Amino acid sequence: MELKLVRDVCGADCTLGKLFVDGEFDCYTVEDVVRPDGVKIAGKTAIPAGRYRVVVNRSPRFGRELPLLENVPNFEGVRIHAGNTAEDTEGCIIPGRVRTARGVAQSRLAFDKLFAALKAELAGGRDIWISVAAPEAGARTGVREINAASLELIKSFEGIPDGDPTTVKIDPYLDPVGIWTIGWGHAISVGGKFLRGRENRKAARDLYPGGITLEQAEQLLRGDLLDTCRDVAALVRVALSDNQFGALVSFAFNCGGGNLAKSTLLKKLNQSDYAGAAAEFAKWNKAGGKVLAGLTRRRAAEAELFLTA
Repeated sequence: MELKLVRDVCGADCTLGKLFVDGEFDCYTVEDVVRPDGVKIAGKTAIPAGRYRVVVNRSPRFGRELPLLENVPNFEGVRIHAGNTAEDTEGCIIPGRVRTARGVAQSRLAFDKLFAALKAELAGGRDIWISVAAPEAGARTGVREINAASLELIKSFEGIPDGDPTTVKIDPYLDPVGIWTIGWGHAISVGGKFLRGRENRKAARDLYPGGITLEQAEQLLRGDLLDTCRDVAALVRVALSDNQFGALVSFAFNCGGGNLAKSTLLKKLNQSDYAGAAAEFAKWNKAGGKVLAGLTRRRAAEAELFLTA
């Protein structure tokens, strides 16, 4: 089995990445900070890039069996284990189903799935290797998240259907185009492909056994918004308040970053015409050439938030 860790976000206090198993995306990761060659701050430094053999043995620190990366230069006891932020690791790799601005969420579910696959591979007498890639020159630094007011606006328009109202928690449901979804519009994927069709109901529920809480649903939504946050941050060339940034993220999340990129709204904003940009929101209230009441309300709410200090 070949694992590959791609580090694509290098922040001031953590490193975010993606873990691939035999070429297919498996989960997100968080590590400590990647530092220049030869620089190591104890307990706050990610392991160097390289290819390492992975075994499973008992961890004295955790008191249980865990994956171990062997022969990591200048490091000992580098494990893969559950957690949420770089504060939970001392050079180790933490997996998670959801990416947050400073780490991962739903780590236990991601770890249990990965660990089961690793143990099965080793039980079959096959070796496991992990290649840790050095961050590319264009690796993004940091992620600006939206504020609470912006998140609540998005939640109010996205809605949160429950696939099984008879249970206490929130369960997966089929969206109108046949994709299994959970929470505020989080599309469920397996191996990088969306899970589709009624025949995959059990597969969808098995991925979220017992359903999720509202807090977990919010974590999923925040993770889904991160790419949109990056798109907005990259497109806008003027200063934005938190409300202005959040209004634009809501717009781009709903209409698409490509539409924001070519919009008059963005053109006016980048010319520092904030009032003119705010007036442009209302023009994006159509689908299929028809004005939709829901989009009209959403654009009005986004414009109001944009103009709120």
